[in-house]
Amino acid sequence: MNNEERMLAILNSLLLSLAELKVNQIETNARLDTLENQVGSLKANHTSIVANLDKSASYQIGLIEKMDRLEAKVLKVEAGQTYMNRKMDLIAVEITKILKGLSNMHDDYKDQIKLISSEIEVLSNVTKENMFTIAKLKRTAT
Repeated sequence: MNNEERMLAILNSLLLSLAELKVNQIETNARLDTLENQVGSLKANHTSIVANLDKSASYQIGLIEKMDRLEAKVLKVEAGQTYMNRKMDLIAVEITKILKGLSNMHDDYKDQIKLISSEIEVLSNVTKENMFTIAKLKRTAT
């Protein structure tokens, strides 16, 4: 082969390589377009996911705030219960004092009843003796 044919062969080879490079570039551009479309759809999905996450986060914050308010109410109820328990303890102490006083009064009443009963017995004996003496006096007087 002479130089011209070699040059033509090299040029043909170069032209074929260039054509192949253009085909590869077109395929690459097509793949890039596909990837860009996928990225665009992923961005759209990402936006909706972020919106859902934001909504979920705000809902959670709302739940936490409600839980805090509920805890505050529970603490108030517990404080009220503690106050009521203390008052009931004080009332129980007062009732115990009253019952003790009533028991003492009952014991004193029993003691007084015993004293009165013994005095009544003494008076009854005296009355019997007096009746016996009166009966004797009546007999001797008649």
